[in-house]
Amino acid sequence: MTLFYVGLSYGSIQNSELHQEGRRILRCLDQQASPVESPLEIENGGRPYFGDHHADFSISHTKQAVAVSYLTSDPAPAGPLFRTGCDIQYLQPQKSSGALGSFFFHASERDFLAASASEAEGLHRFFRIWVLKEAYLKIRGLSVFDMRRCPAFSFDDPAAGKYGFPEDDTEATNLEFFLYETGSYALGVCREIGEAGISLEPEVRWFSPETLPLNRVAKIKAAVSSVKP
Repeated sequence: MTLFYVGLSYGSIQNSELHQEGRRILRCLDQQASPVESPLEIENGGRPYFGDHHADFSISHTKQAVAVSYLTSDPAPAGPLFRTGCDIQYLQPQKSSGALGSFFFHASERDFLAASASEAEGLHRFFRIWVLKEAYLKIRGLSVFDMRRCPAFSFDDPAAGKYGFPEDDTEATNLEFFLYETGSYALGVCREIGEAGISLEPEVRWFSPETLPLNRVAKIKAAVSSVKP
């Protein structure tokens, strides 16, 4: 059985403890598939993975919040290993007020930001794009400096639920995105879905006494731009 989780923790967590909290959440999620803690290894690009390849994961943290996406093979460990990526961001105005959007985002995404009715709306729009792109980078084992290679995301699709790419894009067709949001945080999650293309919503689990009113944002799709940013 395929398992797809997003584990979250929020509260009075010191910055120095955020990574340790991510590892704790990962251990808890991994107990669903493996009762023995598996060794972690590092790819050449710095992406961590389980040494026995029985599942894939991604860890992200920001101010007082930690997120972990976890995806098993089907069946594990004999089946193909599909990847997952996640990114959580605290909505800090100083990050979006610079030239990041102008440098990293596609033209259609810059237009989406420019159409914001207020500064607060622009802040949310910036981080919606940012966390989806970061999730894509993590699933590919890339860094933020590769963000211009990410697909362009648009938010005007009337269909809710599955966020996909054009079928003629072989690299991106088998990816699925999910976007979550609360008042001060945005969370993007990405997973490979294989040739079968079966949609699977991640099960959100909290690992802290305090939680956030995290809501999934609909009306989102992703498209690969044929032009440079």
